[in-house]
Amino acid sequence: MLLLYRAYTPVFQNKNGMTNSYSVNSIVYPFGQHGEWREKYPNSSDIPELDGAVAGLVGLGTIGHLVAQKLSCFNCGILVYDPYTPKEKIEGCGYRYAESLNSLLEQADYVSLHARVTDETRGMMGDDEFKRMKSSAVLINTARPALVDTGALCRALENNIIRGAAVDVFDQEPVDPDNPLLKLDNITLTNHRGGDTTNSYKKSPGMLYRELERYYAGETPRFFIPALQEANQWSY
Repeated sequence: MLLLYRAYTPVFQNKNGMTNSYSVNSIVYPFGQHGEWREKYPNSSDIPELDGAVAGLVGLGTIGHLVAQKLSCFNCGILVYDPYTPKEKIEGCGYRYAESLNSLLEQADYVSLHARVTDETRGMMGDDEFKRMKSSAVLINTARPALVDTGALCRALENNIIRGAAVDVFDQEPVDPDNPLLKLDNITLTNHRGGDTTNSYKKSPGMLYRELERYYAGETPRFFIPALQEANQWSY
């Protein structure tokens, strides 16, 4: 008779459930404001194509990989900064490796954030970082609000230090009506729901089931939460 008593409960993340649909949100943003059909934008006289541009990705995790794959069809260069991913792996994927965040910011036409919030990344985009970007560059943050100093982003947009931004994460949600970002015309804002597709919800249970299969087959699941794994123990 096998007795199992609780000392450890394995915990998995189903982190791939919405990653494919959400990665599209980093590339395609809706345009329009207050039901108005707009013909002119702040950059109407200077609208560049992705063809030949440099897309800078900060973080090459699951979503970062998917964004890079989708961008490849636009014939743009892909520059990656990720201190946790070896240079050989990044270059093996066909992407250029950035030695530092500053190096990426100075070269990229589009900077898309896909990093986790850690002590090192919190507030990683501040006044100094925006000044390193090209004046024609655009910041895209569909990751976490803590990665960007909101005040610094407002100053960069108000003073045309960068061309524009696209953001779907905010320090306070729902967004405070007095949030200064709402008053700017060179930023696109949406809520953080880009991954909520019918397909993602249908696929999610199957993805979790396959992770459980790996675990009970003695394999290492792809999306274990290490901190919780180490904090507990199974006993038989």
